[in-house]
Amino acid sequence: MSARESVALFPVVTLMSHASLTLLLGLMLAPSACALQSAEHAPAEPAPAELGQVHWLRDLDAGLAASRQSGLPVFVLFQEVPGCATCVAFGQDALSQPLLVEAIETLFVPVCIDNSAGGKDAEMLRRYDEPAFNFPVCRFFGPDGTELLPRRDRIWTSGGIATRMVGALAAAGRPAPEWLLLAEAGLALERQQTATFAMSCFWEGEAHLGALEGVVSTRPGFVAGQEVVEVAYDPTRVAYGTLVKEAGSMQCASTVWAHAGEQLAAAKELVGERARELTGPVRDAGADDRTRSLAGRPAAYLPLLPVQAARVNAALAGGAAIGPWLSPRQLALLAAVEAALRADSHALDGLVRPLVVDKLPAYQAALAGRLAAAVPEAPRNS
Repeated sequence: MSARESVALFPVVTLMSHASLTLLLGLMLAPSACALQSAEHAPAEPAPAELGQVHWLRDLDAGLAASRQSGLPVFVLFQEVPGCATCVAFGQDALSQPLLVEAIETLFVPVCIDNSAGGKDAEMLRRYDEPAFNFPVCRFFGPDGTELLPRRDRIWTSGGIATRMVGALAAAGRPAPEWLLLAEAGLALERQQTATFAMSCFWEGEAHLGALEGVVSTRPGFVAGQEVVEVAYDPTRVAYGTLVKEAGSMQCASTVWAHAGEQLAAAKELVGERARELTGPVRDAGADDRTRSLAGRPAAYLPLLPVQAARVNAALAGGAAIGPWLSPRQLALLAAVEAALRADSHALDGLVRPLVVDKLPAYQAALAGRLAAAVPEAPRNS
């Protein structure tokens, strides 16, 4: 059984032996199935910062062969190694985000071509008309070698890469899973806008508003003595007016604190005198009041994007399953967290999931280390 096939089985795991937990952690930290099949092309350890946390094939012909066998499209990174500050930043940001790493390794065949090297790498540059010593460029190919999306450069943000991956999967006739669509919405920071609503209890407000389509994060706070939830939302997925109506139907809009201009005009048209202009920042309610239904649960230790935390918090508040909002590897990680806490309820004390997206890769590494240390030695057969 391949590592990828094993990962697909993790969501059904509920109870694990010590040996099973050790195996699970090993598989989570291991290269993807495609990388394992071509170990001779794998980069030396530790991997260069420019390559992020993805385990890449280093031969495009081998990648296309793997694509024909698996049906997965090919994600090709043309990257300078060692490279400039932009190359390093791209590796440490987009190519290290846990959900994007998982998507690249499990939904695509990942291949890296070093645009500063000779030999077969240089041959691939000529074949695909890529300049040498260039900034990072990501391209996508089908099993037959057809390019799935028009080539574009200077896409170096996590949100931008997630959008391209979703588009490439669609072009390949492979719908993106819900967890990748959610990640794309949560990482597309340039699209996000904010809305602020007052209600009687911001714990309940976060639980209600965090479930809404288009909402990508929630933050409890105070405005003029009122408990409020500041919502970041994607206007390409939900209009401001729709958000106001939905908040009102949930009793989460006793006051709509709107920004001046079109937002304030729209709020006044919908709720009249309950719309007021927000003239200053929302005062933060503090970490203890964030995603209250998630706090103290095993899932709170997962390296969740803010959009995932909002959905998981809402699901837990309503007694619903959280699985739809998690990726397969996150479900595996949740199983490992639950097993570690069963063995020792204090095993993960002191670990706090960061609220800043770019700190999630380091947090996931710290969590994996703590889980590995928490695994008791498996009993030996006599």
